[in-house]
Amino acid sequence: MPLLINGARVDLARPTGDMIRAHPHLEEKAKLLRSQPAQIVEPKGLLYVQQREFAVTTPKDGSVSILGSDDATTCHIVVLRHTGAFDLQPEDVHLVTFCVTELNDREEQDIHFPIIYGIAVNVKTAEIFPATFPEKGPDEDLRSAHILTGAPVSKRNKENS
Repeated sequence: MPLLINGARVDLARPTGDMIRAHPHLEEKAKLLRSQPAQIVEPKGLLYVQQREFAVTTPKDGSVSILGSDDATTCHIVVLRHTGAFDLQPEDVHLVTFCVTELNDREEQDIHFPIIYGIAVNVKTAEIFPATFPEKGPDEDLRSAHILTGAPVSKRNKENS
């Protein structure tokens, strides 16, 4: 699965700093993202993604309008958006926004902290924004319990069970 920036394949063995310097527009997009205040996302229409989880939805989903995650201090949050039909889609990933490492770092008394801890995407408009989530549902306790045991979790839609 090649990673592409502006249609050109990225050498994944290359240091991150070199990639950022070679593609200055990534730094500009990261600055723009960092400059936005974190929005508080309420639970209605939210699908919160915890650590070790992934979620899939579509813009036509009537239940989910915002998909997001936070608590990313040493973890990464990746948002992939499919913009066409899969029947002819090569497995290329186009990097559009990149806000990790030095692009998402602040220092206080020689200790590094992320600037953005959480991110959300409006699945209807594709807008990505810094976010915080007062509620991390649905079923936060149940979804977190599997981490203690290392067991996989399977969630089902009540209507399809």
